[in-house]
Amino acid sequence: MLNKKEIKSEDSDAYTYLIFKEKGLESQPEGYRPISTINVRYKILTKVISGYISENMKNTVATPGEQLTNIPKVWRCIEAFITDKILTKFNPSTAVCWLDFQKAYDRISHSSIRRIFKYLNLSECYLD
Repeated sequence: MLNKKEIKSEDSDAYTYLIFKEKGLESQPEGYRPISTINVRYKILTKVISGYISENMKNTVATPGEQLTNIPKVWRCIEAFITDKILTKFNPSTAVCWLDFQKAYDRISHSSIRRIFKYLNLSECYLD
């Protein structure tokens, strides 16, 4: 797959299964959670590309030091909990709001991703 610099459509095929959540009605779609499985080669390829990008983007404007996401072996819930406790202890009237940006990368434009690949000298064939 990597030597040919192309990904066949079957390499990126995914199969989605609906798993009942054990709550709600089995006759209603809300009672199910979709789980998708993908080809192992594709998972390995995306992991390698992700690792390469992460390694090359360290200490850049794209990853500010105060950002806690995508840091290996860091459990962000602990940091959020400690921050919340400290703030409320010293200033009980403090209001804290936590936003979940877990899906933020699902919304990055393809042109931005292409610019990143070009900057890192990655082949754009993996994007098509």
